[in-house]
Amino acid sequence: MTEEAHWQEVVAKLVEQYGDCHGLINNAGVSHLQPVDQFTADDVEFLLRVNVEGMFLGLKHTMNVIAADAKHVSGVSLVVDGGPMAGEFIHHGVASQG
Repeated sequence: MTEEAHWQEVVAKLVEQYGDCHGLINNAGVSHLQPVDQFTADDVEFLLRVNVEGMFLGLKHTMNVIAADAKHVSGVSLVVDGGPMAGEFIHHGVASQG
């Protein structure tokens, strides 16, 4: 969900079908597990697009629908971690997922 038009379409269909939205749980996220010296700028950009920009776009396009019936608007981003890892490998998704 990194394309703004996709979020707009999803929210429009949600409102059309259900009339409202009471919350957003973003369970989309990616990470890379590889040696640091093999990680590229493109890898970082991809992580940030999915894990940060995707969450932002979801909140941007659902918050007014949620706020129509709510006093508070919040979003939840779920992070599933593969557990502790040591050595030259770094769990690169954690920095962008909070």
